[in-house]
Amino acid sequence: MLSMVILAVEKVNEAYDLDIAEDEAAYLVLHFQASIERMQQERTPVKRAVIVCDLGVGMSHLLQAKLAQSYKSIHILGCISKAALNEFVETHEIDLIISTTGINDCEIPKVEITPLLETDDKKRLNQVLQLMERELADRGEMFSTIKQLLNEDTIYFDIDLKHRFEVVEMLASNLVGKGFAETSFVHSAMLREQTSATAIGGGIAIPHAHPDLVKKSVVSIAVLHEPLEWGSEVVWVVFMLSIAKADQHMTKSLMQTIASISEKPAAVEHLKKANSVSDILTVFDQ
Repeated sequence: MLSMVILAVEKVNEAYDLDIAEDEAAYLVLHFQASIERMQQERTPVKRAVIVCDLGVGMSHLLQAKLAQSYKSIHILGCISKAALNEFVETHEIDLIISTTGINDCEIPKVEITPLLETDDKKRLNQVLQLMERELADRGEMFSTIKQLLNEDTIYFDIDLKHRFEVVEMLASNLVGKGFAETSFVHSAMLREQTSATAIGGGIAIPHAHPDLVKKSVVSIAVLHEPLEWGSEVVWVVFMLSIAKADQHMTKSLMQTIASISEKPAAVEHLKKANSVSDILTVFDQ
């Protein structure tokens, strides 16, 4: 970087008839380097972590101090005992559990290390963090697909209908009316729903119709006023999938995204309470 800054200083001196000494370039390099580090930190999401340690307050805080020194991307929410973990999880948003003892029956990513944070501990922790970063990138790619397909004109809130067929007909008819699908799209969607209910669990349903009847790909969403029986399931949020034949390559990513949301009660709860397009988009930005 130093050589690049010196070259830039020479160009500035020439262009503006200045006399900035080369030794000043070293100070400029410090400023540029600090700026780059700040931008890198901003691009690296901070992981919210909790330390689970039953070895006493002293060892817990020793581990917290070592983690703070070595991992700027980890924000420690607290140091707790194993017995207090379930209650802590219910009241805090946690990305990672760092524990000095084995933790079972918890879906949150976790890593077991010693309170001394030795080389092997760092290796295990780094592996978990790298895996989380890859999953985050994959999730971002998945969510980008559905965000491309959302249209604020096809998102509806507080829908108060009595039967799932009414919801499917309403969503399909609106897609036809707004020019996203052929008239026969409604019949196709109804026929598909009558064949078997399209609920996928987690309070979500995904009615759809034949892709040949789609003019322009879009995902329509209905947030229901009250849950409806949807076959053997109960549904709060309906995603009507209207994917054209030319865009079928997007279907896998789209289905992965919706399936991922259906497996996260907090995300479904957020959708249930949504009353604006921005509320919906927040779910896909998490």
